[in-house]
Amino acid sequence: AAYLRKNKINVSLLDLNYRISKTKIMNIDLIIKESIKLVEKESASVLGLICDTIHLPFCIEFIPKFKERNPNTKIILGGNHASANPKRMFELFPIDFVVIGEGELTILELLENIDDKTKHKNIQGIAYKQNEKININEKRPPINDLSELPLPAYDLIPNLKDYLKKDETEIGISASRGCPYSCSFCASNVFWGQQRFRPVKNIINEIKYLIQNYDIKKISLDDLCLTNNWIWLNELLSELTKLKLKIRGFARIDQLDKNILTRLVAAGFYRLYHGIESGSPRLRDLLKKGIKQ
Repeated sequence: AAYLRKNKINVSLLDLNYRISKTKIMNIDLIIKESIKLVEKESASVLGLICDTIHLPFCIEFIPKFKERNPNTKIILGGNHASANPKRMFELFPIDFVVIGEGELTILELLENIDDKTKHKNIQGIAYKQNEKININEKRPPINDLSELPLPAYDLIPNLKDYLKKDETEIGISASRGCPYSCSFCASNVFWGQQRFRPVKNIINEIKYLIQNYDIKKISLDDLCLTNNWIWLNELLSELTKLKLKIRGFARIDQLDKNILTRLVAAGFYRLYHGIESGSPRLRDLLKKGIKQ
């Protein structure tokens, strides 16, 4: 949303999970009806939906009914599940496009050319249907310099403070994208590709914005692995130490030692998650974990 807005595209954000939870509706048919009503209030010419695997049952129920009522609204799917199998998405739903993988550059180019069918074949990173044929274009290269992207458009969620528990005030952010490993069960390589790191100053600016505007006390660094680049991490930890926040994150267990753990704790880390997956070396090898013995 922030990248589109930076490029003069009018955009709004609607969190259906939050809005439906406030209605206390539990019946699936009523949830779909209310969701359609909420989306229609936005009067958008293009609807973008995330479709990770967990969202698939909702998409199956929502998209056909919404499209039937709003045939002229273009529907774009993104997310892990849609990116992993874009062809299947067109078989399941009456959609118009799939944005495959990292979305900012792709969706901007798509929106700028959405009504010109002659341009669609040249847009990297999309799948589309034309004359009953499903076309999957070549992948778009990942964004190498993540500082080119603006900070997330937090202001598009007017009720963001409602998401924060009064005793927690925690927000998750991403300091990098991607992962150098190829675990067989993980969507990261399909979606993000190789790991790229945001400049430390860029990350700290986002955290300071969140402190000033939302009084956060904790952050969750939602990167798949923080410890892959020690030079970068050391610089980041030095800056995080000054902010005196409580921090949690993810790290490979075979990349940690006492010195690294001491630095993490000094910077404010109180919890680290490890994807060990199995105590069996044979199973870890089958999962392509690449954990050193």
